[in-house]
Amino acid sequence: MLKLLCPNCYKSVSVPESAAGTETPCPECQAPFPVPAKYTPAVGAEPVAARPAPPPAPPAPEPAPVPTLVPAPAVDWLPHGYTRSRGITISPNVVAWIPAVSLAAILVMTFLPWVELTSRGHPVYTQGAWRSITGRPTRDIQLEDLMLKELPPPSLYDRTAADWYIMLPYLFAVFAAVAVAWADRLESAAVEKRMAGLWPFRHTVLASLAGAALLLLAIEATRGFGLERALNAAVSEKFAEQREKAGNVAGEQKKIDFYESQELAKYGLERTTWLTLVMLLHAVVLLAMLARIGLARRGDKPPPRLVLQY
Repeated sequence: MLKLLCPNCYKSVSVPESAAGTETPCPECQAPFPVPAKYTPAVGAEPVAARPAPPPAPPAPEPAPVPTLVPAPAVDWLPHGYTRSRGITISPNVVAWIPAVSLAAILVMTFLPWVELTSRGHPVYTQGAWRSITGRPTRDIQLEDLMLKELPPPSLYDRTAADWYIMLPYLFAVFAAVAVAWADRLESAAVEKRMAGLWPFRHTVLASLAGAALLLLAIEATRGFGLERALNAAVSEKFAEQREKAGNVAGEQKKIDFYESQELAKYGLERTTWLTLVMLLHAVVLLAMLARIGLARRGDKPPPRLVLQY
């Protein structure tokens, strides 16, 4: 018998087991109600736990690449907009010869005129480095006589002062620099032995001599050579009386300054191309010595190169 609860009258009733799974009337209220089917438990297989998936196999190593010689691609190092390039390598051997050659040329040009006073294209007085020491310029006596008619005596030849205290040390520095420069280039064993104490410092000594010579020449050029100062003094004497009469009137003094400048221009006093070239070579020598010292400090590095891009 099956013990059930009637859903209609809510009373506990008993029904035969044969009515399981069918609809039967309630023994109390006679209302039909469904009887649940008989439950028969079944033993099932125990579930098997899921195994984790095995990790993926590592990829097979790729074979090592075989090295091949591939030419490197050309590098376009020119900036945008430039198509051509030209370069000059600063060779230490070339730089080393510049001081010796330039100083030798300067020594030769000390015998040439550096200042000239001309009349109608003909030199009346000329003065160079050696004549500056003595204070006696070379002169053309006939043209000098004509000039004395315009300038007050004495002549410029007697007025020119000696600048030995500047030019004599200048020439000594030039001679010493020429000797050191050519001794360095010839690399004489006898000279190197005699200058054993100074030989390692020869570049510094040469640079100092070149700098001293340039400084002395610049001082002389700034203050004026003896011939230049003599002409300025003679022209000033010519207008001395007018200056005295002008007194302290600024306008009159400016007029006299103008007249003096016109008078000076009349005598054609000028510095020659030789003097300009000498001063330029002195600067070149000094720059070359500084370049030699800088190149020596580079050691085994390649020489510098100047590049022009266009």
